[in-house]
Amino acid sequence: MSRPPTETERHEIERVLFAYCDLVDRAHVDELAELFTDDAVIDYGYDRLITGREQIRGLFHDRLARYLGTSHHASNVTVELTDDTAAIASSAVYAWHRLPNGDTAEVWGRYDDELAHDGTTWRLARRTIRAAGWQGFEVPDGLPGPFEPIERGV
Repeated sequence: MSRPPTETERHEIERVLFAYCDLVDRAHVDELAELFTDDAVIDYGYDRLITGREQIRGLFHDRLARYLGTSHHASNVTVELTDDTAAIASSAVYAWHRLPNGDTAEVWGRYDDELAHDGTTWRLARRTIRAAGWQGFEVPDGLPGPFEPIERGV
């Protein structure tokens, strides 16, 4: 049975979500990877899954090297505990990217997260990234866009 988090639990979980944004923007790849469980999954949509902390570390090493700078912002955070060591969180995200040619790329969307408490700290076990919109990103071959859209109920 799920329950709302205590103030302390909510603060600890929000710290992970905000640390992600800060560490991405500083390109601190090793610290960023430590926010994830050993078997974590990042889901970019269209069946693009990155699995395991080491693959996630490699993803960030490669992706962040593409940009001269980034600025990630998470807001509208909701948190719910599914048990004492598992939580789900959702947040709105805006991410700005400065490309080497001087252009910029932006995405507006959502992070839907599953977190696990390992006895010491909360870590991201699964991050699902979906977008409401984007501009300036290359579209991978064979895909309709760089990000899978947020599913809407309309």
